[in-house]
Amino acid sequence: MRVNYFKTDQLFHSYYLGQLEDCIEQNSKLTRNQKDKLIKPLYRFYEDTKKNYLNHNGKAKNIIMPVKEVEQWTVWVGGTEVTDNYVDRDTADSILTDYLHQGYDEKDVWIEEVKND
Repeated sequence: MRVNYFKTDQLFHSYYLGQLEDCIEQNSKLTRNQKDKLIKPLYRFYEDTKKNYLNHNGKAKNIIMPVKEVEQWTVWVGGTEVTDNYVDRDTADSILTDYLHQGYDEKDVWIEEVKND
């Protein structure tokens, strides 16, 4: 697993936290309370880390924050991508199995790792 380093807290917030929050918000199976329980610890981590790197003027210095790169997968059925968002490997396997149980042929359903270059 690779590790990405975000050089500023703004990049970390915009790229990492923003994407996570979007994914959580788009999950229609979660209640508002469940969504809040997922996102609030992420923001607490962000704010605590930011506080630890404040300079003497009270402004955040350029912060280098490590973020593990998560493998992302998508599922294809008959040449059409069926996942709205990239998913982890277990979720991709589950979606693939669902389509196979629906009667789709093995050669028409596959998962693919998404490479971020």
